[in-house]
Amino acid sequence: MAGKKKEIQLQAIITNQTQWDEMLLTKGVTVIDVYQAWCGPCKAVVNLFRKLKNEQGEDGLLHFAVAEADSIVTLQTFRDKCEPVFLFCVDCKIIAMVRGANAPLLSKTVIELLEEERKILAEEKASEITTEESQLDVGRIQNHFKGRIWRAQVVSPEKGVIYTVAIIKPDAVANGRLEDIKQKITEAGFHIAAEEEKTLTEDQEMATQFYKDHEGKPFFDQLVNYMSEGPSMVMILTKENAVEEWRQLMGPADPDIAKESSPDSIRAQFAEDILRNAVHGSSNKEHALKSIEYVF
Repeated sequence: MAGKKKEIQLQAIITNQTQWDEMLLTKGVTVIDVYQAWCGPCKAVVNLFRKLKNEQGEDGLLHFAVAEADSIVTLQTFRDKCEPVFLFCVDCKIIAMVRGANAPLLSKTVIELLEEERKILAEEKASEITTEESQLDVGRIQNHFKGRIWRAQVVSPEKGVIYTVAIIKPDAVANGRLEDIKQKITEAGFHIAAEEEKTLTEDQEMATQFYKDHEGKPFFDQLVNYMSEGPSMVMILTKENAVEEWRQLMGPADPDIAKESSPDSIRAQFAEDILRNAVHGSSNKEHALKSIEYVF
């Protein structure tokens, strides 16, 4: 009985859509074991998760849960599957998936997501962006736009409205998806405050700036080179909670995961693969600020 009690404390139990929606609001990284009612959660990973919780859970950012696919509408695509599936939730969205009880890959994914989340939280705390700063000093942005010959419209946002940078990548532009994606953006309630087509080949440093968060990672050079292959559409979007809302509309970076967890997202509908995944967005408010000033 004592072992069972520990297991329940380690993993939250989710058996309906309401509990699933509440789980998405949990701050930090949540690892979800998606299981079938007939076979139950994967017991082989419990000791691993308990070890990760002990080693990585001091700051309260790491959480675990088990979710029954048969009774949760969002998980219907995972029903009737024998292979264990683990989803990773950060900031109200599923951003990664691991199939099978692959302990090394599960550990690696948990640690990488935690490091990224801690980095973002540290940057936000250090910057201490005020309400006025989060609106990106409308007057200063308007000065950036003066004299531009390209089509741009700048509006003074209402209180709480924030700017973010959005990029429609070269693959989507080349495949004629530009207008389709822009339509999804406006239908989601965003205002396109400014837009400019840029070929980053002319300024590879700009591509590097956009992906500063990934600098040092193995795929960084490949990503920068890809972004320099052809024209991209760089936009400034406005909406309340613009940074978070835009990342949710984009969906997970991997289109296979996006199709299963966020089928209405842009990447689920227009991405080719994890590199050519149609769109890019600022990771946080501070990054959005720097990107706007750098580009415009």
